[in-house]
Amino acid sequence: MKSKMDKTSTKSGLQVDPAPGPEILGVEIRVHEQGAEVLAASEAEIAVVAAAQGWVVRLMVLGAVLAVAAIYVGAHIGSGWVPADDGILSQSALRVMHGQLPHRDFAEIYTGGLSVIHALAFRVFGVSLLSLRICAFLFFLAWIPAVYYVALRFTAAVPAGLVTLVAVAWSFPNYPAAMPSWYNLFFATFGAAALLRYLDVRKARWLFVAGVCGGVSILIKVIGAYYIAGALLFLAFLEQSDRQCHQ
Repeated sequence: MKSKMDKTSTKSGLQVDPAPGPEILGVEIRVHEQGAEVLAASEAEIAVVAAAQGWVVRLMVLGAVLAVAAIYVGAHIGSGWVPADDGILSQSALRVMHGQLPHRDFAEIYTGGLSVIHALAFRVFGVSLLSLRICAFLFFLAWIPAVYYVALRFTAAVPAGLVTLVAVAWSFPNYPAAMPSWYNLFFATFGAAALLRYLDVRKARWLFVAGVCGGVSILIKVIGAYYIAGALLFLAFLEQSDRQCHQ
């Protein structure tokens, strides 16, 4: 009795393979699925490695920018003395260090918060005009990563580093006195970076950080209110944009 395989022959005598059974199809499907999973895993690993390398490049650029800025500004920190500015700032800080309060015990030309910061600088670095500039220099170094972070939102690491260096060259080293306007600039940039971070993660804590930056800026000099106005306009625009997206 002939088998079914014998019945598959054609009239010409050629042997034709039978159709694959369900077992073979199942094996092929599983092989294809496993291959797709391996390919997806490989792509995910490549993406992780690329992201890690990107962060390494960004950190290297930031480190180079910080080093250049610290050397450049550190070399000019003792230049450009104006007796009226440094004297007024130092006298207010010295009075606060001795227990007096601005606007109550003496006439303070600014809001008063800067005198408290400078009083702490006197306690840490000693009573010297240079101590105030060292304090401002430390805030300046903390300001550089914030500028770099904002620049990274619009360009790659190396161009962002160049933009940061330009911002460094055109700001604090031109007049490295511990003036309140520099602190307003620093905290406005900190707040802007916090708002941009909020756009990425939508966590309320970044709005809180942005608000604290505005409050501290006003405590240093009242023109910090301009930053508050800008932040409120940003939030109003964001709320309108989100509403349009949900319609």
